Amino acid sequence: MTLVEADASTRVNRELVEGRAEYGVNASEILVGRAAGSDIVVLGAIFQHSPLVVVARAPDLKAPDNMP
Repeated sequence: MTLVEADASTRVNRELVEGRAEYGVNASEILVGRAAGSDIVVLGAIFQHSPLVVVARAPDLKAPDNMP
């Protein structure tokens, strides 16, 4: 295995999908890629802060105060 340091221009999802990498460390963009149909599998999650979030599919929802 060869470790390659990423820089600000490195697109980890693209490197994985196009076969230039077998493993990668990434942030939440991996969820967007997976939702778009990428064949990417998450092996583990490391949270430096609480993973508690609210996810909603409601175009009219602009703030938590507007939640039904």
